[in-house]
Amino acid sequence: MDTALETMRPLFLLFGLTVLASAEKPDRMNHLISSLAENIPQVIFGGEWTTTVVLMNTNGSPVEVEISFWNGADGQALAVPVEGVSGRASKHKVTIPANGLSQLNISDRTTNTATLAWGKADIPCSLSATCGGVAGEVILRNSNPTRPDFESTYRLVDDGRHLIMLYDQRDFFQTVAVVVETGFLSFNNNPVAVTLAFRDEAGQRIHLDQFDMRPRTMRLINFAAAYPQTVNRRGTMEVSTAQGYLVLSGIRINPTNAFTALESFEP
Repeated sequence: MDTALETMRPLFLLFGLTVLASAEKPDRMNHLISSLAENIPQVIFGGEWTTTVVLMNTNGSPVEVEISFWNGADGQALAVPVEGVSGRASKHKVTIPANGLSQLNISDRTTNTATLAWGKADIPCSLSATCGGVAGEVILRNSNPTRPDFESTYRLVDDGRHLIMLYDQRDFFQTVAVVVETGFLSFNNNPVAVTLAFRDEAGQRIHLDQFDMRPRTMRLINFAAAYPQTVNRRGTMEVSTAQGYLVLSGIRINPTNAFTALESFEP
């Protein structure tokens, strides 16, 4: 591949744009509940792409975690191919040894088309304590026989209503963002409005946009194509919704085609 954008081309061509809704969200970390759902921001497989989900257990006994996947284009449950598992399934149960690691390797070597998805890891909670002791990371890998593999790593994250992420479009760098509407407590699958606000390094707002998303769908944003206001600039993108819950992540591609993860935070 000759350019950074060509490296990401399987992503740009995946689907057109889309969104979700929800009620007031409880403080899940401080309540006695049966499980804690942590989000997997991006899963890409097929063509040059593979994704590895790594789960870490710091407890003194094994923990079983169920991981579910959704198609980013339509929000439907997505059966994914996992190495070492016969057939495809939209839910996979992983047993993590005490103080150990377990992982899922998601790849599809039968197609040259990349699929963009996301997931949730349902971490069980003790009846006498709050959730904890299990963490996870997601490794995106792009492999091409003409060069070394490129990789980027994301944490499993909670969703929120107001998120901020860095973008960098200077010196031929490119930014690609992915917004997920997680469908937490969604009502009737109605779409919700999502607002994007872009600021430059000086903190001045340079652009504002709004679109709708349906539950459990994803929206891929190629900054160069979608928001020319950001060309040759660096700054922040704020993503917010008054109704739904979102996960925001991105990829920063340098002129050599290598890329690194961009993660968001709640202000």
